[in-house]
Amino acid sequence: MKLAAPLLALFLVVPHAPDPAPEAEVSLRLPDTAQDLEVAWRQLGTELSAWLEPQGATPQDLHRLRVQSILAFGGSIRSDVDLRAGGHRFREGKHPFGFTLDQGGALRFFMVDGTEAIPLPSDGLDAAWLAPHMVLSLAYVKKDEVRLLWHVGEKAGSITFRLGLTPR
Repeated sequence: MKLAAPLLALFLVVPHAPDPAPEAEVSLRLPDTAQDLEVAWRQLGTELSAWLEPQGATPQDLHRLRVQSILAFGGSIRSDVDLRAGGHRFREGKHPFGFTLDQGGALRFFMVDGTEAIPLPSDGLDAAWLAPHMVLSLAYVKKDEVRLLWHVGEKAGSITFRLGLTPR
């Protein structure tokens, strides 16, 4: 009991690290194939200002911010098929992805191909509810199209991926 009181006092005065963001994953099996898409990420809260692109940012500033985003967000997209987004072709495999915020607060998603961060065009959607964490899902649209739906706070959107089905 003599040891418990000092430990309790120490526990109450020493600042605690915040709880880590829960990790999440969603997968989608493409119809009539044995091919999958998987998205993994950490469910960050709605406070995203750490990823705000500074005014007058240099390419090095943006690179550093994107690296920080990927490390904090832990985002990756793994696909058994080639993907196309924003006019860029991503080979099948696992690609890190993350986001930054522009000066207006809009999310700018990107996916890494080699050493290059490729912007992922996103269409805005009306958010039907207030999402307390980053929520992602995959929606099969048709044989050659899948959408990555995202929602955080009062913001929501959709990123379209065109599929290049490859035989296994």
